[in-house]
Amino acid sequence: MSLIPTYVLAEDGVFYKNPCLHGVYEDKIWYICWDDDDPTELVISNIVDIPSANRLGKEILNSLGKKYSKLRLINCYKGYKRTFPPKFKGFKQAATFFFDFDECIPIPQKHQGVHPTDRTTDCVIYNFGHPLPSSIKK
Repeated sequence: MSLIPTYVLAEDGVFYKNPCLHGVYEDKIWYICWDDDDPTELVISNIVDIPSANRLGKEILNSLGKKYSKLRLINCYKGYKRTFPPKFKGFKQAATFFFDFDECIPIPQKHQGVHPTDRTTDCVIYNFGHPLPSSIKK
């Protein structure tokens, strides 16, 4: 959970505030979110074993058509220990991965706005080596 806003550059050249990518793959609901002090996170629901989790993690990220690296399984809960996603009621089996996108992300389906008009507040910015707009430069 981020304590400050996170802005991520998408392929349309816009920095999105607290973006969320999500979808369904092989009847598994998944989402990707960003944090201020952890790597990018992929969460996949209804995982039954670690080999399935590893296969699905790679396939979901490959389906996005973006370069990524350092994919690593962090948790794989076979019991009812992890809420997935926060909007749903109850607990479901889920796997969690950390990874790094190596290029701009797809345009997110959900977000809380676009880049700030000034830098009066702290934030984390993922720009993948692209220049920052003048409105958010330090």
